[in-house]
Amino acid sequence: MQLLVRRCSVRNGRRRLLPLASREGRTLLPKKRPFRLGAFGHAAMSSTNNASPRDAGPREALVDAAIAGSAASLVALAFFWSYAQAMGEPWALGGDNQLIQFPIAFEAYRGWSESRIPEWSTRLWSGYPLLADPIGGPLYVPHMLAFALTAAPHLFAFDVSTGLHCGLFVAGTVFLLRLLQVSRVAAAFGGALLLLAPFSHQWATHLIPQYSALAYWPWLFAAAEMLRRPETSPVGGFAWLGWLAMAGQVMAGYPEFALYSGIVAGLWILVLGDERTLGSRLGRAISLGFGGLALAAPQLLTTAAVLSQSMRGEGPNPWLSHALSLPWTAPLHPPAGTSVTAQFATFLGYASLLLSLVAVARRGRLAWFIASVAAIGYVLSLGPGTPLYPALHALPPFAIFRGPLKFWQLTEVSVALLAALGADVLLRPVLATRRRDLVAAAALVLIAGALVERGAYTAQRLRHYARFRADLLPRQGEMLRSIEDSGLVERASSERFSRTLFAAHPELIFGNMNVVFGVDSLRGGPAQLLGRTHGPALRNAGRPGLLDRAGARFVLASTNTCDHFAAAPDWQIVETRPTLCLLERTPPPLRYEVLAEAAPLGSVGEMVERMRADATLPVGVVLDAGPSAGPPGAAGEARILEESPGRARLRVSTDHEALLLVRESWTPGWSAAVDDVAAQIHRAGGPFFAVAVPAGEHLVEIEYRARGLREGTALALMWAVIALLLAMRRARAGVH
Repeated sequence: MQLLVRRCSVRNGRRRLLPLASREGRTLLPKKRPFRLGAFGHAAMSSTNNASPRDAGPREALVDAAIAGSAASLVALAFFWSYAQAMGEPWALGGDNQLIQFPIAFEAYRGWSESRIPEWSTRLWSGYPLLADPIGGPLYVPHMLAFALTAAPHLFAFDVSTGLHCGLFVAGTVFLLRLLQVSRVAAAFGGALLLLAPFSHQWATHLIPQYSALAYWPWLFAAAEMLRRPETSPVGGFAWLGWLAMAGQVMAGYPEFALYSGIVAGLWILVLGDERTLGSRLGRAISLGFGGLALAAPQLLTTAAVLSQSMRGEGPNPWLSHALSLPWTAPLHPPAGTSVTAQFATFLGYASLLLSLVAVARRGRLAWFIASVAAIGYVLSLGPGTPLYPALHALPPFAIFRGPLKFWQLTEVSVALLAALGADVLLRPVLATRRRDLVAAAALVLIAGALVERGAYTAQRLRHYARFRADLLPRQGEMLRSIEDSGLVERASSERFSRTLFAAHPELIFGNMNVVFGVDSLRGGPAQLLGRTHGPALRNAGRPGLLDRAGARFVLASTNTCDHFAAAPDWQIVETRPTLCLLERTPPPLRYEVLAEAAPLGSVGEMVERMRADATLPVGVVLDAGPSAGPPGAAGEARILEESPGRARLRVSTDHEALLLVRESWTPGWSAAVDDVAAQIHRAGGPFFAVAVPAGEHLVEIEYRARGLREGTALALMWAVIALLLAMRRARAGVH
């Protein structure tokens, strides 16, 4: 009698049983016939159970992804270059990209290029905690690389960064689809759909943090797809891919998208996982989420330290809570009159949805799971129009986020993946047998139709955006050229420690682009991580008395408001342009001033009300009980010994106890010392702070240190070391 043995082979990371054989190796049972895709039903079978010769392992999928991503980046960069040649302006510098994202990222790059950690900037809103606000990507290497690759003043940096993220987005999509055993043609089709996704284009041109974060979604889902398989190590290479994909979204500037995609990735493992026990699947999902959060800790902890004290901590503003309000047919075809001008391009097209239905009908659990994500994203994007969003928004992680419309991104990405799966179902018999029948015709018609629909709609949106930019940018360009040609930069640089500018000109024309010229600014666009006293102070700063209180030396105003500012004492017009005028205060105000008179107050709210009531009243200071917080005495003098962003050393002389007013925005992280002894900081003058100084001559040091940065960095390094040690231990134990 011969002993029959069952052999096992591992191919492309998946175990499969071989035919029964004798001990000598002779096959006793015939091998199965090669799998042939000769019929529609066979082609629709789940690829995880029936792998064809064209199915890809991780390495082959990565090669295909690299090729597709490189092509997408080249196409995007070529488009941006052609637009720049035609218009002379960057493409991706509109909306909040210009008002907020670019200035913060520019200041961060300036800090890194000066060999310092960009924890603080003096050029935005009279001081701003750069590292605390993730939207500018101050810790995000691709953005900093884009600035390094462009010439000063780096206005085209976001074009370069967007081109790189287009490639990352398409490459991740192709990689994910190839891991799902989708053919190369269908995977490339899925990448093309997302490259032409109109909603994503809106992020790229107006909100680059969202688009940068979105580019990591398919990579995170690819990691989840591999981690759901028992043979994949939970601390190995694909775990690192998932951790980096989640942390990359946070570092790129959008933790909200990291939360949404992280939840989908966790459910991917729980619902589709091959592990027999729920506990095993849950452990892998938790490991994926925790690892991503740990690597993102330098940014997350820094933001959390400021969040509760900022305007963002107050909750969503109604004007920011955009929700999908289009008719239900809009994702199929845009409503009449809004195909180009609609603010939100929530367009899918008929062909993409038909291909998605094919996938749902033939691809089993995977397609149903992705379809469920698409449906839930659509319902949540309706916002308060359904009871689901208010219930979700009541939960703590979601309560701080604005704009339910962003859930539409789940729908857009999911439908593109489903369409690629459906295209693969229809294409496999065509590719395998070169048949020319109804299935082949349907496949070609639907795939071509989806590309034509997306391409035509995208072309309309791009033309509309180009016209919009052509109407707006000449005014913006004129403004920037006027500032560059005027004496503002020279005047502002003549006095090293008193350079604050108040821009009274409309925000959409100037924004915070003062950073290009190295000029400090008191306003120029919203900043959600500033303290709650900044809103009233900046909105009302047009009153000359408040300008003096805020320490503004220059006012950049439209020509029809020049006389209003010039009528105030100590203000005079020094330059006039066709659309603006420049005023200067003489003598210039001081950034550090020993107060001759101050009013003790009991709360920040009382201080804000005092500012609104009368700008000529003494500076209000929030004082706590204690001898060091007594009322100030006669005025003294403060001489600057050393100053850099977020740090200053001063020699302060005063007859008796006084308060030193520091015209830097107060946020958590500031500390003060008098003669190397820690001193208490008091909220003062609205958005600023003050330090109590005893009588006599003293050395006063103030410093800003981003809270959570050091702790977050230590946590990220610790997790990386632990994960590497666990991976090495599993490797030594022979676990693959």
